[in-house]
Amino acid sequence: MKTKKNHSTLEFLPQGGEMGDLIRAKNWSKTSIGNPEDWPQSLRTTISIILNSKFPMFLFWGPELICFYNDAYRPSLGKEGKHPYILGSKAEDYWKEIWQDIKPLIDSILSGNEANLTEDQLLPIYRNGKVEDVYWTYSYSAVHDESGKPMGVFVTCTETTKKIMAIKQLQESEDRFRTLSDQTPMMVFMANKDAEVTYWNKSWLDYTGQTFEQAIGRSWDKIVHPNDYQRLLETYSISIEKRSNYTIEVRMKGKDGKYRWFLFSGGPHYLENQQYEGNVGSGMDIHDHKEALYELKNSKNEFQFVIEAAKLATFNYNPITNKFLCNERLKDWFGLKTKDNVDLSTAIASVAKKDQKRVKKAIQRSLEFSSGGSYDIDYTIIDPNTLQERMVRAKGSTLFNKDKVAYRFTGILIDVSKESLANKKIKESEQRFKLLAKSLPIMVWTADVNGNLNYFNKVVYKYSGLQQGEIDNDGWLQIVHKNEREENIKKWKNSIDTGNDFLFEHRFKRNDGKYRWQLSRATPQRNEEGKITMWVGTSTDIQDQKLFAKRLEKQVKKRTLELEQNNTYLENMNKELQAFAYISSHDLQEPLRKIQTFASRIVSNEYDNLSDRGKDWFRRMQNAAQRMQVLIEDLLTYSRVNNTEIHLENRDLTAIINEVIEDLEEELKEKNVKIELAQLNKINIIPFQFRQLINNLLTNAIKFSSTDRKPLIKISSKIKYGRDFENEKLIANNEYCYICISDNGIGFEPQYGNKIFEIFQRLHNRGDYEGTGIGLAIVKKVVDNHKGFITAIGTPKKGATFNIYIPVNTENILGLKEAL
Repeated sequence: MKTKKNHSTLEFLPQGGEMGDLIRAKNWSKTSIGNPEDWPQSLRTTISIILNSKFPMFLFWGPELICFYNDAYRPSLGKEGKHPYILGSKAEDYWKEIWQDIKPLIDSILSGNEANLTEDQLLPIYRNGKVEDVYWTYSYSAVHDESGKPMGVFVTCTETTKKIMAIKQLQESEDRFRTLSDQTPMMVFMANKDAEVTYWNKSWLDYTGQTFEQAIGRSWDKIVHPNDYQRLLETYSISIEKRSNYTIEVRMKGKDGKYRWFLFSGGPHYLENQQYEGNVGSGMDIHDHKEALYELKNSKNEFQFVIEAAKLATFNYNPITNKFLCNERLKDWFGLKTKDNVDLSTAIASVAKKDQKRVKKAIQRSLEFSSGGSYDIDYTIIDPNTLQERMVRAKGSTLFNKDKVAYRFTGILIDVSKESLANKKIKESEQRFKLLAKSLPIMVWTADVNGNLNYFNKVVYKYSGLQQGEIDNDGWLQIVHKNEREENIKKWKNSIDTGNDFLFEHRFKRNDGKYRWQLSRATPQRNEEGKITMWVGTSTDIQDQKLFAKRLEKQVKKRTLELEQNNTYLENMNKELQAFAYISSHDLQEPLRKIQTFASRIVSNEYDNLSDRGKDWFRRMQNAAQRMQVLIEDLLTYSRVNNTEIHLENRDLTAIINEVIEDLEEELKEKNVKIELAQLNKINIIPFQFRQLINNLLTNAIKFSSTDRKPLIKISSKIKYGRDFENEKLIANNEYCYICISDNGIGFEPQYGNKIFEIFQRLHNRGDYEGTGIGLAIVKKVVDNHKGFITAIGTPKKGATFNIYIPVNTENILGLKEAL
């Protein structure tokens, strides 16, 4: 009786590492290929080869493509992935993520096609608890059974992810190098061992006008100045021979055909096996510097000239001998005696204590070969004598000998106190601005030169209820009412494009969902050159003003209606006044004329028959009738002034006044009145009204002249702007003709300056001075018709002065009439 073989005793499954153990331990009876002792010889042989190979291998077997793999393949499956569950399982169940990629390859091999090879293909697989991008180089080939039919696919593969990642990193590094080199103003090149350039950066191409294809190779031969060519080749060769860096000044021809001086620095490049690979270097335009040196080469103090012109302090330090040299300016800044020798430690003692450790560290670092010798630091120095502080910027470099030992450390110091102070003031200003913005009860915001809002004070966040991140991500327009957004953007863009102030009314959404009107305004901030550097804006709540404006608008409409009604009432009153004027001129004057006519007849025929008392009563009756006649005539005059249409004429005031003087000749002679006329102007007036104005003022001056001195009336005029007169009612930028009429009469108390222009207003008894109290009211009405102003100034027993201001601009007068 035969006994059943144990899997572990099967000859084709010896050893095989971890995968050999797993294959021997697996219960294969539950799979489609059954127990190992029943497997075909082709499968056994293939598995034996796989398990005993140190190269990653995989096998798909049978119709279900059962999976096998060896220890070398095992790491490619990662941790917490397909291993060990994929062993003996269907391929499609475990390679779902790449099944669409590998299934066609498997089918192709099983169909009898030749083996294939694929290099560095990306096939993401699930491993290490996630899907990873994995690159593979693999070959698929058929495994035939005993009948020669393809029954499996034998896969030899290796993961190339690290290689591909390294290539990508190398490419990214190369891209960064090219980007950086293209941004530098210096020329950068790489050449092979035959001095053929394989790379020129953008600076070379821009200067020479060559394309990249034209520039590579030995095209630089034609760019180098002929007189510098041989010297350049010799320097290049010596550098390679001595394996040392080189520096050389040569002239290069630009695209304009002109030569400029360049300082080229570089050195040979070697592979890890020390084999010469090529050369890497750079070229810096020093033409202007060379020109300057050429112009100064005949000067004994050329270097000192440059230093003094730039107001620089210089130093030169030998680390080997510890010898420290500096110019007089450095000694002055550091408070050192000019005649004394100075060592480095003495100079550092003048550095502010807070900076000393940092300065020492920077110097020590510069003296190390690995640093490249660069020295660049800002610090404060304090003059020990005056305690004056000075902020300086130190720049320098170190030279090293062939043993990489520093033998010279040189540099300059620049006084940057003003710059530092300016920066400090800018920071303080920014802090004050933000502090002020935080304290203000209104919204404050700023924007950059392109109009991008970059700062909001706390009021914005508190009002909107939004966090900074929400405004940063979704934009500030989210709080603007949708009806105003489009116009908001349009006006803001216009301000950014033109530099004009931004002013806009729009509604902002409050944290409770309600909208309130805001007035937003922003002004550009400009530097000394007038260029805009930023925008500062505010948004002020005007909701209450808006509501008030609506209420005011309603009140204005109501008031307008009332004014229209009043105007209608006034028109009716004017009609009644015209009717009264008609009655006064006809109905009232007719009986008055009869009284005066019969009184004249009585005086002529019956006067002697009257008793003395009758004669007195008769005289009083005649005087009353005369006063009635004057009153009626004055009322008619006042009415005509108030209702006459305006017809302006450009008239000479001198002519108008002379006409009035001629009319008043008898009254003037009677009281021996003297009138002095200064130079008078021509203005646009209503002639008959202005003649009435002058007549009333002169009559008034004659009537109220003083009995103890000769009456004197002075009349003058001048044209000036409203701002030149001491009268608040005048418009500053309007021209006025100022007319002054003064007398030396009895005058009046100052408090009556306005009252005297009221109709029927009298300051004296009728028995002392005759009159109806209408004359000055007519004067005021004439001035009003000319859109002017009149004032009266009186001094008792000294006289009175009337100041009249008539606008020169005719349109203003017509505009007033239209408004009336």
